Amino acid sequence: MRRLIIYLSDAVAFLASRFSSTSPYTLLALGPQTNLAEALAQNQRTVSGIGQMIMMGGAVFVEGNVTGYHDKKAEWNIFEDPDAASSVFTSGMPISMVPLDATQFVPIDQSFLDAAKKFTSPLGHVVFQLLRLGYKSNDKSYFAWDPLAAVSVVAPSVVQSQSVAIQIVTSPPEVGRTRADPSSPNKVMVATSASAEIFRNAFLDAFS
Repeated sequence: MRRLIIYLSDAVAFLASRFSSTSPYTLLALGPQTNLAEALAQNQRTVSGIGQMIMMGGAVFVEGNVTGYHDKKAEWNIFEDPDAASSVFTSGMPISMVPLDATQFVPIDQSFLDAAKKFTSPLGHVVFQLLRLGYKSNDKSYFAWDPLAAVSVVAPSVVQSQSVAIQIVTSPPEVGRTRADPSSPNKVMVATSASAEIFRNAFLDAFS
């Protein structure tokens, strides 16, 4: 546990130092935004060093994937720490969301696995095993959640986006929801669709 705490502390300090950099960074955020929120607090919410933050998370115009708590209003990455997400979204950081709205267009199906099975590099073999595990553990209903966000960094045309004012709901009964709210000052770019072909080509080429 101690080693984990040290690691997280270092991650926060690393992010905080980039937030005030004179050379803008592109930030890829996968998972809950706890570390980002802590780095913002540590750096007095300075975000001038971030030219763009691309994140996987949220469900804006489609159902979420959190079940058992409420009626599928939220997506897991936001639901895990909605207060942190709210802090990030109100920071003024230029955010590009890759939510479930877009990832639903890029399934990881059997044909994708067949192509990934042909990877020849050691890293490619690891990636194939992870894809196959995800495919099986999600009962063959598996989509390129984090990978789509990552591909959009190097191939922006893989997603089609629009500017949307977003409110992060931090209290029940819809805690964790990324709600489109015209009255919210938090305007971000939201990917609403994606090209399965561009994603497939970019992703497979990276590990071939």
